[in-house]
Amino acid sequence: MIIDLERFITEERPRWNELERFLDRLANEAAYRFNMATARRFHYLYQRASSDLVKLGTYGAEPELLQYLESLVARAYGEIHETRKRPHQLRIWHWLRHVAPQTFRRHAAAFYLSFGITMLGCLLGSVFVIHPEAKRTLLPYAHLQIDPAERIEQERELYERANEEGFDPLAGRKARGTAFYIINNTRVSYVTMALGITWGLGTVAVLFGNGVLLGAVCMDYVRAGEGVFLAGWLFPHGATEIPAILIAGQAGFVLARALIGWATRDPLRERMRAIGPDLVTLVGCVTLLLVWAGFVEAYLSQYHFVVPFWIKIGFGATELVLLFLYFGYIALANAFEDPRRGDRAAALLALIGVVNLPIIYFSVQWWNTLHQGSSVSFKGTSMHVTMLTGMLVMSFAAWMYFTTPRFREVVWGYALLLAIIGAIISLITGQGPGSDHTGGHIP
Repeated sequence: MIIDLERFITEERPRWNELERFLDRLANEAAYRFNMATARRFHYLYQRASSDLVKLGTYGAEPELLQYLESLVARAYGEIHETRKRPHQLRIWHWLRHVAPQTFRRHAAAFYLSFGITMLGCLLGSVFVIHPEAKRTLLPYAHLQIDPAERIEQERELYERANEEGFDPLAGRKARGTAFYIINNTRVSYVTMALGITWGLGTVAVLFGNGVLLGAVCMDYVRAGEGVFLAGWLFPHGATEIPAILIAGQAGFVLARALIGWATRDPLRERMRAIGPDLVTLVGCVTLLLVWAGFVEAYLSQYHFVVPFWIKIGFGATELVLLFLYFGYIALANAFEDPRRGDRAAALLALIGVVNLPIIYFSVQWWNTLHQGSSVSFKGTSMHVTMLTGMLVMSFAAWMYFTTPRFREVVWGYALLLAIIGAIISLITGQGPGSDHTGGHIP
């Protein structure tokens, strides 16, 4: 058989390049894993390159080309048969940029389940706390059962006396408070994850209970007209503490799925071995967020009338924005098969975003003759509640679009969940269709 070497090389080179990209990514990203389709493709490219090497060696190709193919086939053989020793060292930036985000995206459905259960608890807690008898059950802590206005007045008197007498009301308590918050929140998060061993039922119970408590506290303070105090108290540390608990719930559901063996016939030992590294990664994410939240809660959130509320709220909003920017940056960086293209796109996004942030913030002052004033600020909003709700919902939808490949299914799922919650609330309050505000039927 006689072959046209030049044509043969031209036709086969794209497959060699594809195999080389696979190998480069495996070498540079320790957490990169094949799915079944990708593994089949890799094996096909390896077999094809091996066959091409034999053909080119038979028909006398250039030595440089033969050396290139020999190296390519040897690297692929080493990856398949694990003959290459991988370095076992923790690189923080690599872990933050690749390992943690890829692990999160692999189990995005578990995170959305954790988020949905918590939000359901928040909604129900905010409804039931309206009844005084239910408040004592939903808020088991003594400082939360008293009237919010009374508690805030006590805090104000304490800090006014501290200002007059020149002492720090939290002196000697910040370090202990940091340790307490870190230990307590870590315990709750790890228990949430560990209860995945109950096939996820315990994780559901803890997430739902935390959601009920969060919703009840928020509604209690909002009804008392102390929403600003609530935001200044909860937002600085809650911007990282609440996502940490949600990720802990995500880890619990990952563990539950491995125990149940959903959509797989692998034995239990193999399933547990497969999710081991992912659970360690999620635990690392939870730990980092909770350590930061503990320091913020002890050194900032508890200074109610010393640090202005707008500074505390702005600090929490900055944390949340930076967290979203991190998710967006990482999603874009990992959206390309070629890591170099992803790096360039992410770098461009970062540069444009950094330049654009102050422009967006100060545009209402710089071009005040062309632009309306700030619609949303720390003092309130001038937007109609319908427009504000629509803006927040669409912002949330945009972030969901970039974090899940099944956007349509998730949207329909949340729409169904909200419809069910609305029906439950209507039945509880007696204000569904066909009823007036007094509970009687419309004639």
